[in-house]
Amino acid sequence: MVVSEERLRAEGARESVVIPSAPAVAPVADVSWSGIWAGTLITLGGAILLTALGVAIGFSVLDARPGAAASDTGWGIAAGIWTFLSLVIPLFLGSMVAARFGVPERGSAMVTGTVVWVLVLLGTVAIGSIRIAVAGVAPAVPAWIAGWSTFGALLLSLLAALAGASAGVPRFIRRRPVV
Repeated sequence: MVVSEERLRAEGARESVVIPSAPAVAPVADVSWSGIWAGTLITLGGAILLTALGVAIGFSVLDARPGAAASDTGWGIAAGIWTFLSLVIPLFLGSMVAARFGVPERGSAMVTGTVVWVLVLLGTVAIGSIRIAVAGVAPAVPAWIAGWSTFGALLLSLLAALAGASAGVPRFIRRRPVV
Protein backbone atom coordinates (compact mmCIF):
# COMPACT_ATOMS: atom_id res chain seq x y z
CA MET A 1 0.00 0.00 0.00
CA VAL A 2 1.41 3.35 -1.03
CA VAL A 3 0.82 6.23 1.35
CA SER A 4 1.27 9.79 0.20
CA GLU A 5 3.79 11.99 1.93
CA GLU A 6 1.19 14.61 2.87
CA ARG A 7 -0.99 12.03 4.61
CA LEU A 8 1.96 10.72 6.66
CA ARG A 9 2.82 14.25 7.74
CA ALA A 10 -0.78 14.96 8.68
CA GLU A 11 -0.95 11.83 10.82
CA GLY A 12 2.32 12.70 12.51
CA ALA A 13 4.17 9.69 11.22
CA ARG A 14 7.91 9.90 11.46
CA GLU A 15 10.53 8.62 9.18
CA SER A 16 13.15 6.45 10.77
CA VAL A 17 16.77 6.34 9.70
CA VAL A 18 18.93 3.34 10.47
CA ILE A 19 22.56 4.13 11.17
CA PRO A 20 24.82 1.09 11.44
CA SER A 21 26.97 1.00 14.55
CA ALA A 22 29.99 -0.45 12.74
CA PRO A 23 31.19 0.02 9.18
CA ALA A 24 30.11 -2.74 6.83
CA VAL A 25 33.51 -2.99 5.17
CA ALA A 26 37.05 -2.61 6.43
CA PRO A 27 38.56 0.83 5.87
CA VAL A 28 40.84 1.09 2.87
CA ALA A 29 43.79 3.45 2.63
CA ASP A 30 42.91 6.30 0.29
CA VAL A 31 45.52 7.35 -2.21
CA SER A 32 45.67 10.24 -4.61
CA TRP A 33 46.64 9.07 -8.06
CA SER A 34 47.37 12.62 -9.16
CA GLY A 35 49.82 12.86 -6.26
CA ILE A 36 51.34 9.49 -7.15
CA TRP A 37 51.89 10.48 -10.78
CA ALA A 38 53.27 13.88 -9.77
CA GLY A 39 55.70 12.22 -7.36
CA THR A 40 56.72 9.63 -9.95
CA LEU A 41 57.40 12.23 -12.63
CA ILE A 42 59.27 14.47 -10.18
CA THR A 43 61.38 11.49 -9.13
CA LEU A 44 62.19 10.44 -12.69
CA GLY A 45 62.96 14.02 -13.73
CA GLY A 46 65.18 14.58 -10.70
CA ALA A 47 67.01 11.29 -11.28
CA ILE A 48 67.66 12.17 -14.91
CA LEU A 49 68.85 15.65 -13.92
CA LEU A 50 71.24 14.39 -11.23
CA THR A 51 72.53 11.61 -13.51
CA ALA A 52 73.26 14.17 -16.24
CA LEU A 53 75.05 16.34 -13.66
CA GLY A 54 77.20 13.37 -12.63
CA VAL A 55 78.03 12.56 -16.24
CA ALA A 56 78.95 16.20 -16.92
CA ILE A 57 81.21 16.37 -13.86
CA GLY A 58 82.82 13.03 -14.72
CA PHE A 59 83.52 14.01 -18.31
CA SER A 60 84.88 17.40 -17.24
CA VAL A 61 87.33 15.81 -14.82
CA LEU A 62 88.34 13.13 -17.32
CA ASP A 63 88.88 15.79 -19.97
CA ALA A 64 91.28 17.56 -17.62
CA ARG A 65 93.09 14.32 -16.69
CA PRO A 66 92.93 11.88 -19.62
CA GLY A 67 93.68 8.30 -18.63
CA ALA A 68 92.84 8.88 -14.96
CA ALA A 69 89.82 6.58 -15.02
CA ALA A 70 91.77 3.64 -16.38
CA SER A 71 94.31 3.76 -13.56
CA ASP A 72 92.05 4.63 -10.64
CA THR A 73 89.44 2.24 -9.18
CA GLY A 74 87.98 5.10 -7.17
CA TRP A 75 86.15 6.32 -10.29
CA GLY A 76 83.95 3.23 -10.32
CA ILE A 77 83.14 3.58 -6.62
CA ALA A 78 82.40 7.29 -6.99
CA ALA A 79 80.18 6.62 -10.01
CA GLY A 80 78.28 3.94 -8.08
CA ILE A 81 77.73 6.22 -5.09
CA TRP A 82 76.62 9.08 -7.33
CA THR A 83 74.22 6.80 -9.22
CA PHE A 84 72.73 5.59 -5.94
CA LEU A 85 72.33 9.13 -4.58
CA SER A 86 70.88 10.38 -7.85
CA LEU A 87 68.00 7.94 -7.35
CA VAL A 88 67.55 8.07 -3.56
CA ILE A 89 67.36 11.86 -3.25
CA PRO A 90 64.68 12.27 -5.97
CA LEU A 91 62.76 9.30 -4.52
CA PHE A 92 62.64 11.01 -1.14
CA LEU A 93 61.48 14.29 -2.67
CA GLY A 94 59.02 12.68 -5.10
CA SER A 95 57.41 10.59 -2.37
CA MET A 96 57.20 13.65 -0.16
CA VAL A 97 55.39 15.57 -2.92
CA ALA A 98 53.08 12.60 -3.58
CA ALA A 99 52.16 12.35 0.09
CA ARG A 100 51.62 16.11 0.32
CA PHE A 101 49.14 15.95 -2.58
CA GLY A 102 47.47 12.86 -1.16
CA VAL A 103 45.26 12.09 1.80
CA PRO A 104 46.74 13.59 5.00
CA GLU A 105 47.09 10.30 6.83
CA ARG A 106 50.27 8.35 7.60
CA GLY A 107 48.97 4.98 6.37
CA SER A 108 47.87 6.44 3.06
CA ALA A 109 51.19 8.24 2.74
CA MET A 110 53.10 4.97 3.14
CA VAL A 111 50.99 3.33 0.43
CA THR A 112 51.52 6.38 -1.79
CA GLY A 113 55.30 6.31 -1.25
CA THR A 114 55.44 2.59 -2.01
CA VAL A 115 53.46 3.03 -5.23
CA VAL A 116 55.78 5.86 -6.32
CA TRP A 117 58.77 3.60 -5.60
CA VAL A 118 57.26 0.74 -7.65
CA LEU A 119 56.46 2.99 -10.62
CA VAL A 120 59.95 4.54 -10.58
CA LEU A 121 61.47 1.06 -10.27
CA LEU A 122 59.48 -0.13 -13.29
CA GLY A 123 60.57 2.94 -15.26
CA THR A 124 64.20 2.43 -14.29
CA VAL A 125 64.13 -1.27 -15.23
CA ALA A 126 62.52 -0.42 -18.57
CA ILE A 127 65.15 2.22 -19.33
CA GLY A 128 67.95 -0.13 -18.25
CA SER A 129 66.57 -2.96 -20.39
CA ILE A 130 66.42 -0.69 -23.42
CA ARG A 131 70.00 0.42 -22.76
CA ILE A 132 71.26 -3.15 -22.55
CA ALA A 133 69.29 -4.17 -25.66
CA VAL A 134 70.64 -1.25 -27.68
CA ALA A 135 74.22 -1.23 -26.44
CA GLY A 136 74.48 -4.98 -25.85
CA VAL A 137 76.62 -4.58 -22.73
CA ALA A 138 76.10 -5.47 -19.11
CA PRO A 139 78.18 -4.42 -16.10
CA ALA A 140 81.41 -6.39 -15.73
CA VAL A 141 81.33 -7.19 -12.02
CA PRO A 142 81.06 -10.52 -10.23
CA ALA A 143 77.49 -11.78 -10.06
CA TRP A 144 77.34 -11.94 -6.27
CA ILE A 145 78.45 -8.31 -5.95
CA ALA A 146 75.90 -7.20 -8.54
CA GLY A 147 73.14 -9.19 -6.85
CA TRP A 148 73.75 -7.98 -3.28
CA SER A 149 74.44 -4.38 -4.28
CA THR A 150 71.22 -4.33 -6.33
CA PHE A 151 69.24 -5.75 -3.41
CA GLY A 152 70.78 -3.24 -1.00
CA ALA A 153 70.18 -0.32 -3.33
CA LEU A 154 66.54 -1.32 -3.86
CA LEU A 155 65.96 -1.73 -0.13
CA LEU A 156 67.54 1.62 0.69
CA SER A 157 65.62 3.33 -2.11
CA LEU A 158 62.35 1.92 -0.72
CA LEU A 159 63.29 3.25 2.71
CA ALA A 160 64.03 6.66 1.16
CA ALA A 161 60.61 6.65 -0.55
CA LEU A 162 58.86 5.75 2.71
CA ALA A 163 60.81 8.39 4.63
CA GLY A 164 59.87 10.99 2.02
CA ALA A 165 56.21 9.95 2.20
CA SER A 166 56.32 10.19 5.98
CA ALA A 167 57.91 13.63 5.76
CA GLY A 168 55.25 14.74 3.29
CA VAL A 169 52.32 14.12 5.63
CA PRO A 170 51.08 17.48 6.91
CA ARG A 171 51.63 17.75 10.65
CA PHE A 172 48.69 20.04 11.22
CA ILE A 173 45.61 19.77 9.10
CA ARG A 174 43.84 23.06 8.58
CA ARG A 175 40.13 22.63 8.26
CA ARG A 176 37.97 25.23 6.63
CA PRO A 177 35.11 26.47 8.76
CA VAL A 178 31.71 25.25 7.66
CA VAL A 179 29.60 28.15 6.50
